[in-house]
This record gives sequence, structure tokens and C-alpha cells, in this order.
Amino acid sequence: MEAAKFEVINIKYRVAYKINKFTKVNAMPENATLPLIVAAGNGLSLFGRNWLQEIKMDWNMIKAVKKMPDIKPQNMSEFSELFSKNLGNVKVVKANVPLAIREKVELELNRLVKIGVLEKVDSSDWASPIIQVNKPNGCVRICGDFKATVCPSLNPKEYPMPTAEEIFTNLRGGQKFSKLDINAAYLQIELDDESKELLCDFGIHLNLDKCEFFANKVEYLSFVLSAKGIEPNPQKVEAVMNMPRPRNRDKLLLFLGMVNYYRTVILEMATLCYSLNDLLKSDVVWLWSEKCECAFQKLKESLSGEKLLMHFNPQLPVISATNGSPRGISAVISHAHPDGSERRIAYTSRSLSKAETHYSQI
Repeated sequence: MEAAKFEVINIKYRVAYKINKFTKVNAMPENATLPLIVAAGNGLSLFGRNWLQEIKMDWNMIKAVKKMPDIKPQNMSEFSELFSKNLGNVKVVKANVPLAIREKVELELNRLVKIGVLEKVDSSDWASPIIQVNKPNGCVRICGDFKATVCPSLNPKEYPMPTAEEIFTNLRGGQKFSKLDINAAYLQIELDDESKELLCDFGIHLNLDKCEFFANKVEYLSFVLSAKGIEPNPQKVEAVMNMPRPRNRDKLLLFLGMVNYYRTVILEMATLCYSLNDLLKSDVVWLWSEKCECAFQKLKESLSGEKLLMHFNPQLPVISATNGSPRGISAVISHAHPDGSERRIAYTSRSLSKAETHYSQI
């Protein structure tokens, strides 16, 4: 009888055999010699247990075996336009929105169109991707990412935005504090039809759920403000304290970013971060040493306990205490009170550059 062949779908090899002969099988990665029995008729081909044991596959994952029919050109007549040789024209491309929040994004876009914030168009020369941000109330905030489209063509009038330090300074002497949250703030700025750049309405609405009035202290920009002064938000500090040891550069950057936000309350932060910053250098192999672990724990400890800073008062004398090391320089700024006491206003520090580390220390 002539040699025959049979094919197992989803297995990447073929087996050639002769009747009444033992057949060599490539059993991934070893070879095995196994008996092969051929019966008359057109029944299904079956593997015996001896074959299943030798062919190293996860048989529990195979639910069905079948041969797919060949797709003949004559069977594709209904898709003739799809396989046309003419140049195609893509009409609609959806943004890559995560499946978990796609429904929320669709609902928010429809809501914005309904209230007149957005206008649906088929195409635009300034089409930009969107960024979706989860809000505490379970909804999503949709932001336009214009850095590659609109921003390069803008010639904006620069307006210096106040820093957090400037805002906090203006609160000196306050006893009661209020916080107003504008509901969808940027969406309340209506733009004219001609240029979409000039403001034409100031009808602002507030989000009452986020507003606070005449409170003894309020949380603002991740700090807690009160008549006594400024201190880090305990919830944010707790998040830093609970962060696990970084396992790679990305995790280390995340930790340092969170700690750096509170640099004004950490003494000699630049010196503490020196060994950790070394791990971020491109020519340094990642190795979490004892020095890194020590710095990691000290940075956490530096945020624990009371970290209250008083409001800056231009009517009081200012004392500046400085310090330097082979790695960085730091300073503590304080107010001198009439009773002779001193209260901290802020801490500051920075690492030395490679050239500065060679300067003599006096």
C-alpha cells in the first residue's frame, strides 16, 4: 500500500507513515517511534494515548480540531469592492479609548454635544486626540490633547499664572477660609464663532458639592491651609508612606515625583535623594543598594509627624540658615517673632552639578 499522510490542525508538523510500520514522530523537541494503525473507511483520525503522552502539548487547552475550508475566489463575490484595486478612502476612525470606560466616554461626549459645549463635525483640520481622566464621582473628564495640532500654531498672549507659594502668601492673616470649585471650569468659557479664541461670556456656575465656606481649614493644591499655617494633606502623605519599594526606574520616578511635591517641608531633600537620583542615570545599572533603601526610608520619615509651616509675613524679620555638602546645598527660611521664637516658612535644596561637586568647601 502506498504511503499516506494525515494532518492535525493547529499542530505545526506533519507525520508520514506506512502501514504496519513503526513511524518516527517529531515530538517537540524530542523524537519518538510510535505505532500507527490505519483503518478502512472515511472516519476521523484519532490519536492514541501513547501519542498524546509523547507529543508535548497542553491537550486540556484544545477543545476542538477541524480543518478550515479553502476560501475560493468565487466565494468572495460579495466582497468584490473590499478587494478592489482602486485606492481606498478611510471615512471614519475611532479614537483608541480603553474598553473599560468607552461607554462612559460616549455618554459624556453626547452630553457635551447636547448642552452645546461640543459640536459634531465629520472632519476638521485641527482634529486632536482626547485624554480621559476618571473623576471621583465615577464620571470621566474629557480633555483635548492639542500639543501636536493646535498648540504649534498659537501665538498666545502670555499671562503669568500665580504659583502655589504666591497664593499661600496672600492668605496670611486669614482666620476663616472658603473654597469655590467651578463646575467644568474650562467648558464655561464660551468662544466666538469667528476665531474661537476670544472670550465673550462670564456666566460662571459653581459645583456646590466641592465648595466650602468659612471653614477653619481647607484642602487646596494637596496642602491643608489654616490660620496657623500650611501643612501637607495627610491623605497624600499616607499614600507616600504606603508606597512599596521601587522595583524599576518608572516606579522610582513616581515615588520621587510625589515626594518632590512636598519639597518645601523636607529638610535637605536634595541630599537625601542623591543615591536615588543616581539610579535614574542612563549609564547606571539598576541596583537597589543599602544606601538606596536608607534614602527611601528617610524620605518617608521626613514627611511623617507635624510639618506645619507658617504663612509668610512681610512685616516680620526673615532668617535664612544654609548648609552645604559634597552632594547638595540646602536652606531653611524662618520668621523671627518678637518673643524670640522662630517658625519655619519653607525648606529648599538642590543637588550639585558634576562640576560643582569639585568645588572646594569652606
